[in-house]
Amino acid sequence: MIYVDDIPPSSILVTTFTRKAASELRSRILGWGDKLREAFTHDPKNVKIREQIQSIDFNQIITGTLDSITENTLREYREPGAAPPAVIEDFIANTLMIRFGLFKEGRFRNQDLYDYLAYLRESRFGLNVAEWAG
Repeated sequence: MIYVDDIPPSSILVTTFTRKAASELRSRILGWGDKLREAFTHDPKNVKIREQIQSIDFNQIITGTLDSITENTLREYREPGAAPPAVIEDFIANTLMIRFGLFKEGRFRNQDLYDYLAYLRESRFGLNVAEWAG
């Protein structure tokens, strides 16, 4: 995309689900980009654009997990003066759901809610308050 279609590296987004995969993607992109740049720079057909090829910054390619890219985007494009976004991990999200979503006003005792969740799961086995939040 960069070499053939002249797409700026900063316009490219590469994402995956895990940090390990994101790290591997970034490593490969940087490695392959440098190998291609080296080959193109030494090709006599590219003498006129050698400087342009050498100036490509592969670090501008946006890489990361879906979560990290979303968090960075929300942080970067928030309204002036707005608080930065807070990332809530699963454990904390489930705890908040239990505390404020189910315990508040005794919602965990609501038989209709229990029946509906059991219907969605297609089973009542193992359905407890902690699982309601998940």
